[in-house]
Amino acid sequence: MSRSEKHTARATTLIALSACGFGSISVLTTIVIRAGTPLVPAMFWRYLVAAVVIGAIVAWKERADFRLSIPLLLIGGVGQALITYLSLRALDFIPVGPLAFLFYTYPAWVAIISALRGTDRMTPMRAVALVAALAGVTVIVGSPFNSSLNPIGVALALVSAVVYGAYLPAINSLQVNMKPMVAAFHMILGATIVLGAAALARGDLANHVSATAAAGIVALAVISTVLAFWLLLAGMAALGPVRAAIISTVEPFFTTLLGAAVLAEHLSIRTGVGGMLIAVAVIVIQWAGAPRQTTAVS
Repeated sequence: MSRSEKHTARATTLIALSACGFGSISVLTTIVIRAGTPLVPAMFWRYLVAAVVIGAIVAWKERADFRLSIPLLLIGGVGQALITYLSLRALDFIPVGPLAFLFYTYPAWVAIISALRGTDRMTPMRAVALVAALAGVTVIVGSPFNSSLNPIGVALALVSAVVYGAYLPAINSLQVNMKPMVAAFHMILGATIVLGAAALARGDLANHVSATAAAGIVALAVISTVLAFWLLLAGMAALGPVRAAIISTVEPFFTTLLGAAVLAEHLSIRTGVGGMLIAVAVIVIQWAGAPRQTTAVS
């Protein structure tokens, strides 16, 4: 295996692991909410703990290279809050399955937006990978168009996917020449500020947090936030947002497996077939060309 192939394989692995971290969010959040902590304060405490952890790491390892980026702080915080809000609002109108399918159209939006901006090309191999990934997601969660769905929920889910599709390329551009851990600190701190303001406005911060909820929040902070963001940004710096988005479609597959293991949710043969299609997409990404040479994976 050449050095370029090893670099691509490592970046692909980082993004796949980040997707597993993000894929645990819904399961861990369910545990926290069942333990009595409402969603908004749970997410605020998650990001606050994550900001403290990653801030300590940055102060220890990257202090000499640290520079504050107000655009990344604002876009990271507001973007995360907006995507979360739109997705949660969509659940008021449509079930989780259709929402997952509609949201995971975002790799297509990333590819389209990046192509329109001229920052990343849509090659035939990437198109094949994109189709395989979306087909895998469709098989896992089912098509949302086989039954009557509330158009408001569909619209909110699609808008959240489009926002995320614009969000990833924007973050990728803003983190150029910035180490992934420093970029992740900006995004997490921004989200902490936005969610903290929302929790204060709702008066939710005074709610008691049980030991079970606290454990879930710490897991969300460390696994689903600090590690997930760092791995995603490190991999995306090497491969670009289009390939990163396609590889990230392993997330619903992992979420389904974790839900079956932890929450005793039903696991069907569809999950295995969909997971295989997503695996094909990730393999095709490995053959899609040399990685972007923007920032070294670190």
